[in-house]
Amino acid sequence: MAYRMACEYAKSVSALVSIAGATFFHDEDCLPDAPVHVLQIHGTWDENVSYKGGELWCGGLFPSAEQTVEKWASYNSCRMPPEVLVDLFDLDSSLEGPETRITRYAEECRGGGSAELWSIEHGKHTPDLNDQARTLIVEHLLSRSGCSGQETLKKIKCTANGKLITRLRRGMPLDSYSLELTDEGWAASGQLNRRGHAKIKLTGMQPGQGTAVASWGCGAKARRSYRCP
Repeated sequence: MAYRMACEYAKSVSALVSIAGATFFHDEDCLPDAPVHVLQIHGTWDENVSYKGGELWCGGLFPSAEQTVEKWASYNSCRMPPEVLVDLFDLDSSLEGPETRITRYAEECRGGGSAELWSIEHGKHTPDLNDQARTLIVEHLLSRSGCSGQETLKKIKCTANGKLITRLRRGMPLDSYSLELTDEGWAASGQLNRRGHAKIKLTGMQPGQGTAVASWGCGAKARRSYRCP
């Protein structure tokens, strides 16, 4: 259901978490019109929805967990192959020790999209997620809350003493940002405040004109020209 929702209403869905779910092979009509952050959590010993793919009791073929995530990585235009984290995580209380490996597609994705698979080794259909797992899931969703759609590089001004002041407005609270001066090779980065705003000051600017490009963590971008006296 989560995947179908993302297929049909991608512009309204910033991120989804699917536990022991899958997309379907016959979803050729799935053409998301916006990127979506996807997190699939799946036990490798799932007897109901096989980690390796198969057919549901009610009919309908479905791909493996790895194929599902790879499919969404392709929708999001992420770079292949994925990054596989070396360390295992302890997310399932019913299993002893760290048991979950993370496969992540996050490089060169369309802004606002990524795809990630948490494979629980020997995990069953209904994992007993511990406090760490629940915390990581919530953090994953909050960190991928998407764009407000109103992000703007509101003002940019260069003072007589060579100080460049830039104001970012209307972003998502606490989203990350970066500012690049394409003609100077300078860059700054940070985090928006709880109102979704940021004020950036750069000193030592030389006389002349250039272009500033602001990028938000959610994928939004804006640019404005400036002139220093």
